[in-house]
Formats: sequence, structure tokens, C-alpha cells
Amino acid sequence: MAKQLIVGVAKSEITPSGSIPMAGYMARAGCSLGVHDPLWARCFVFKCGQERGCLIILDLLGMHEYWANEIKVQVATMTNLPPEKVVISCTHTHSGPAGFDTPPLAKQAANVMEKTFANIKFTIKKAIQNMCPVQVGIGTVTVNGIAGHRIYPHRAVDQTLWVVAFWESGNTLKGILANFPVHSTVLGPENRFLSGDLLGAAAALAEHLLGRNTVVALTCGAAGDISTRFFRQSQDFAELERLGKILADAIVRLVQQINATASADFAIRRRQCWLPYKPTSSVEEVQRIVAERQAELEALMRRPGVTPGELRVAHTRIEGAKLLLDLVQRGILASGGVQTDLIGIRVGNGILVGVPGEPFNIFAKIVRDFTPVGFYSAVMGLTDGYLGYFPDQEAVEKGWYEALASPFDHRALVVLSNESQKLVQELCTNA
Repeated sequence: MAKQLIVGVAKSEITPSGSIPMAGYMARAGCSLGVHDPLWARCFVFKCGQERGCLIILDLLGMHEYWANEIKVQVATMTNLPPEKVVISCTHTHSGPAGFDTPPLAKQAANVMEKTFANIKFTIKKAIQNMCPVQVGIGTVTVNGIAGHRIYPHRAVDQTLWVVAFWESGNTLKGILANFPVHSTVLGPENRFLSGDLLGAAAALAEHLLGRNTVVALTCGAAGDISTRFFRQSQDFAELERLGKILADAIVRLVQQINATASADFAIRRRQCWLPYKPTSSVEEVQRIVAERQAELEALMRRPGVTPGELRVAHTRIEGAKLLLDLVQRGILASGGVQTDLIGIRVGNGILVGVPGEPFNIFAKIVRDFTPVGFYSAVMGLTDGYLGYFPDQEAVEKGWYEALASPFDHRALVVLSNESQKLVQELCTNA
């Protein structure tokens, strides 16, 4: 039987000050020159009977497990929540500060980390202070025209916008937790102004359109092979606003169509799994791959009528080969694999499956196919750490950037699929 759900929602700015190194692009040169739009921490605090939990969404490229665990411990201390009931997800902006996606390094600015952590804790305090009983509504809709497959733009992909909305007394919209599968990469490596990029722009505009201090948090879905590459008309701030408006308008329309229910279940569950690394290669083999990719780019640049999207694909394949070389030289693959957590969050009949990396889009369909009738599921990438891409077999066989750059091949996605099915089943039957 569903219980009364109590929710608190808040956001606080986490934009660093000064000129800082930026994350996201190997080709970017130089530190930030300023701020185009603020970066935010958005937080949801939940209580339903004996179940409690906290979800934090950050406008960052990603977060290394070290930093995620550090935040969870600090949040657990201030809230009396077990650390496993605190979940952290990132929007994957490529125009945010560097350092959070890597383990501690001597050159990292300690004050940036400390201020960010302090602002996150302040956000949680605000959310706790405004906790109240809520009504919950869930809905999904397909949103076209923003993004598509990174190699084959005409290929059919999952572009489902998933939304859970919370209303407090008087039908006041309190907050929205949303999910959409897209790389938040309208802006390119030439941009040196801090920005939440696509998901940040869409969330901010949706908040403006809805008014009444409604907090809108957009999480990154199964977007390992999904981006705006062939759909953006440019890589400037005007295009960011255009694409952000498409997504924001879709959120607002969907919320207006959702029916609310007075009670809803809530649960956070975790499932440990071992993800195998791909077989290692010799340094000489990978150096040969790098040379082949560079030759492919040179040939492509001589071809008449080549498009920016095609050039971007070729450039990323070189980047992927170089990242593979780094993995091999550092001996990462020799360890055989890694132990990690899958995270499941249930809010009413909405299910989020959190993954510590970038799963390919097919994973969203796999999860949806085994989700019981009457429930609405979505995949939340970049959650509680960052391990890399989770490519499918096609990407591995064809040597795409994501498969080259990742320590995993398609076997990891199979493990994630099998373990996610067990996790979803547990959430839907025992929460």
C-alpha cells in the first residue's frame, strides 16, 4: 500500500570564481574566461514511512568515485542518512570545472572543491527545511529535433523525456525530476565560458516558464552514443538557447498533462556487480590504431563536401585511440575489471536506474522492456562515480570513439542489463 511521500527540494549555485581549468574536451586550450550561465546543485530529499533518501544533481562533467564517496559521507553525517541512501548524479556539461572527474591530484584547487561541497550541503539543508507532503505525477513523451545517434543521424533511437513532478498543498508545483538521453554538448572546445550547456539551459528555462520557485532537475539518460552533433546548427550560445527551449517547452507541456496522485512509494536500492574490462592490447598495436585514425582524418579532409559532423566523428576516433593508448600504458586493463554499484530509485511508479558512466542508448530500451507494466523507467548515467562508456557490440566491432576510449567492451553492458533487471524487479515488488 502506498504511503504519504514527503519531499524537500532546493538548489544552490556552485559556479567557481576566477579563471579555472575546464573539463570535457581534449582539444580545449586555456582556462575559463568567465561565466555564461550559472552551474547548480539541485537536491531532492525524500521520506516515505521508514524509507529516506537524498538525490543530488550537479552541473558537472562527471564525478570520480573518490569525490562522490566524500560527499556521501559528509551528507550522511549531517542528515543521519546511511551513505548508501545518498545518490549523486552529474549532467555531463563539457563547460564546467575540471578536477571532479579524476581522483585527487596535487594541482587541483582545494578551494574549488571545498566551496562546492559546502554549497551542496547548504542545498540539502534548504531541502530538508522545506520538506512537506506532496502529490506525485509521472509521465513520458518523445522529444525529437534535439539529438540523435553520434554516427548515424537517421538511425531510430530512444528520445524519451521522463518526468516526475511534485505538488505541495494548493496545487503548487514544488519540483520536477526529469531525465533525457543526450550528451550535454551544444558548446564545443572553443568555448571557454562556464555553462550548464544543454541540460542546464533547459532546466533553467523550464524553471523560468513554470515560475513559483519551482526547481527543475534534468538528469542525463542513456546517452553514450547520443548527441546534438548532427542536429545543432552551430555551437554558440544562441543555438544552446534554441535547443534548450525545445526541451524546456516539452517539460512544461508534459507536466501540464500529468495527473497527480496523493500517495506514492519511495525506495533506494543498490546492487553490486563486477564489470569485466576488455582484453588488453600491446602499446605497439594501439600506436598503429592511432596512426590509422590520423590517416583516415587526413584523407577525409581532402574529400570535397565533407560535413562538420563527419569531421567531428573522425577527430573523436583519434581521441578515442589516444585514450586507449593511455589505458594500456597505465596498465588499467590488466586488473581484469572493477566492482561497482547499480542504483535503483523508485518514486511512485517511476523508476530510475543509476549507472556510474555513460551507457549506450540501447540500454534504455533494455531496461524499459523488462520494467513491469504500469511503471515508467529511465536510465540515469554518470551516477555515483564515472567508470567510462558502456558500448554495445557494434561500437566495439567498428572501433568507434566510445569503444576505444572505454576500459569496457560490450560484455559490461550485458552485465549491467542482467543486474538492472534484478534491481528493477526488487524495486517494483518489495519497495
